[in-house]
Amino acid sequence: MSELIRTLEKERETYIASGSSEDKAVAFGLSIAIREIEKQPQLNDNQKIVLDWLQLQTNSDSTPMQTIFWMMNKAAWGRLDELREPIMGLNREQQAQVLEVFAKWAQEMECE
Repeated sequence: MSELIRTLEKERETYIASGSSEDKAVAFGLSIAIREIEKQPQLNDNQKIVLDWLQLQTNSDSTPMQTIFWMMNKAAWGRLDELREPIMGLNREQQAQVLEVFAKWAQEMECE
């Protein structure tokens, strides 16, 4: 995310330097976007693996809760060996962060 934030900050500075009121409004919008991005949890590799799996498995036939249940059930029975280690490597806070990002993603998908 930091690369994205750096890019947005450079863009914001460009708009500020131009001096027009329209460009300052764009710069203000970029400032808001940067703040929102900074609020997002920064996920580690194990979290990204679990989140990617959840997002790939969620479709119009399954609800987010069903997807979480299927993941945990399959991992517990050894049917998702590629996920077992990443899941077990997450502490409570990291698990909550994955669920937070997944929930936000699922809500955005509902709005589309």
